[in-house]
Amino acid sequence: MPAIDRSRGRRNVPLICGIMAQTPPGPDILNHPLLGYGAHGNSMYISDEGKIGIGLGLLGLGGGGAIMVAPQQLWIGWMMFSLAASGGVALLIHHFCSGLRERKGFVLVLIGTGLLISGSIIGLVGAFQMDSIKEPATRDATDLTKNEGILIPANLPTPKLPQGATIPEDGVAVLYGDNVSVNTVFPHTVLQMRGEPMIVIDRDPKTKNLPVTTLRIFDDRDDIIARLDQDGFWVQNTSRKKRPDEHTLIVYDHNDQQVLKINFINPQMISIEGVFRHPRAKPNFIVVTEKQMIMLPSTIVISGNVGRNTRVMISL
Repeated sequence: MPAIDRSRGRRNVPLICGIMAQTPPGPDILNHPLLGYGAHGNSMYISDEGKIGIGLGLLGLGGGGAIMVAPQQLWIGWMMFSLAASGGVALLIHHFCSGLRERKGFVLVLIGTGLLISGSIIGLVGAFQMDSIKEPATRDATDLTKNEGILIPANLPTPKLPQGATIPEDGVAVLYGDNVSVNTVFPHTVLQMRGEPMIVIDRDPKTKNLPVTTLRIFDDRDDIIARLDQDGFWVQNTSRKKRPDEHTLIVYDHNDQQVLKINFINPQMISIEGVFRHPRAKPNFIVVTEKQMIMLPSTIVISGNVGRNTRVMISL
């Protein structure tokens, strides 16, 4: 039983928090059920239960902070939070159910309760995180109606290349008109305009995938209407597009002229056609058709060209 301070007629009750009082407390605060004072009524102290409660509270706050700082590793924060919650429940049972403390197996009941709460919280969070990290690539790739998504390589045979060029086992080829750029060195810039990359091809060293990390299409009003990067493609919602399959993207400008056609022929080859402009390159621009590449307005025609392991293939 807590000791009785006969001089004041009040109990010294264990504290939840500690505050040093410089003057004897008034009668209202002395009657508070959570507060207790020393023998002389001029100081407050923290009980063992209070210290444990503060520790569990800090653990819970730390768990919340971990969830904010590391959202990709939710299990860290939620494990801290679940430990704090289960410890808090055990502390409440210990404090308010004093009659249970003397019963046989009380400690095992506390431990079991804590494990049950912790396991339930961690299990729910784990299931949520597993569901949230599912890869949506397949859905985006097969939905051909969207103005953004990804292109998946087909498995079509490699067409005959100019000058009898071949693709090394660890290389890739970019077909533009009847020209081809064959590379085993990455990243590879196919087209650069006024010092700014317009078409860049890279290769993932782990998956060996062939991403187009940069491709931008401007119309004759200097508005960007299509873009490709490592996350996929985007087409302005006012521009018409076609996706005959999950390997091909065709884009038209406001004059309904085809300004881009890109086709992933196979994992080692991409075919690109289009009209490539840059606001700072006016009046010059480049047109790539199925048969050739033309630099306008100078009408320079590039045909049957083969490039090998060039950092920058074409610069305007």
